Amino acid sequence: MDWPSSLSLNLHDLRVSRRRLRCERLNQITRFNRFDQGSEKDLKMMAWRRNSLGWLKAHIGAVVHSASELVIVVGLPIAIYQMAVAQREAHKHALETHEQVYSVLDAQYTDFLKLCLQYPRLDCFDLPADPAPSLSDDERIQQQILYATIIPMLEHAYLTYHGRPALEIQELTNAQWPGWELYASSFMKRPAFLKVWKKLGIEFDSHFQKCMNALPAREEPEPCDPWSPSAAW
Repeated sequence: MDWPSSLSLNLHDLRVSRRRLRCERLNQITRFNRFDQGSEKDLKMMAWRRNSLGWLKAHIGAVVHSASELVIVVGLPIAIYQMAVAQREAHKHALETHEQVYSVLDAQYTDFLKLCLQYPRLDCFDLPADPAPSLSDDERIQQQILYATIIPMLEHAYLTYHGRPALEIQELTNAQWPGWELYASSFMKRPAFLKVWKKLGIEFDSHFQKCMNALPAREEPEPCDPWSPSAAW
């Protein structure tokens, strides 16, 4: 190989080596820039987390207070609505129960009126006959039996109105009670009924007995509040 050819090869190798070095250097610079950019992002993320944690610690009380106020604002209307629904259901149930009891008492009273109509000579109707009829022995027994059917009905009414109903129907029960009191008083003034009561009254509720025994002492029973602690009923 002559000298010019050898020099040409060396120059060629030198150029290739320079290009290779230049490429490697560019690659290193690129990798460094990528690493530097990634590290910068990580640093920013860490700084943001650190700042967020610090803000949360500094304002944790305000956050909890705001959350509690939010619960109150949202929960209070719901609680009021649920309370209103419960009260409406309680009133509906109390009214239905009272109507059922009233229907039973009304049916018992109607059955008794039918017996009074069927046996008018026995003088068991609400308004006594004037003058009182003269009854045979068999008719007196029948009269006593009819009077004996009144007492359980009066006790049923007493127990119904003696309890404490829901406030929503208390006005309704107070309006119905005076009629029952006057009805019982009218029978307690009849000597024939008193005879039956003295024989059978001890079989009934003790409070009911006290009420019935107190009725003859009242010439004109005043409507009383059955829910009052001082009421005889």
